[in-house]
Amino acid sequence: GLGGAEGGNGWTRARWTPQRERFLQQGYAFLAVGYFGTPNSPAQLDRIALDGVHAAIRKAAQDPRVDGRCIALIGGSRGGELALLLASHYPDIRAVVAMVPG
Repeated sequence: GLGGAEGGNGWTRARWTPQRERFLQQGYAFLAVGYFGTPNSPAQLDRIALDGVHAAIRKAAQDPRVDGRCIALIGGSRGGELALLLASHYPDIRAVVAMVPG
């Protein structure tokens, strides 16, 4: 899950708890990725390294509870743009839900 231009780790916010819970109840693993505006990430949305975001996704996919052959991304706004961009560069990302991309 990729948040938008608000920064931080949007999918960890209370607003998204019901949706995260629905994904989990349906058997999906869910990783909320903060790619800027979080500790250990750039402060601003400017030249975000795709490799770093992809590495976090691949690391999570190595968890034995996760089927790394079935990776899908969901993102809103700038996160939707990032999801589309990642999927266009990395063939292991099989599906994208881009909510209101630019």
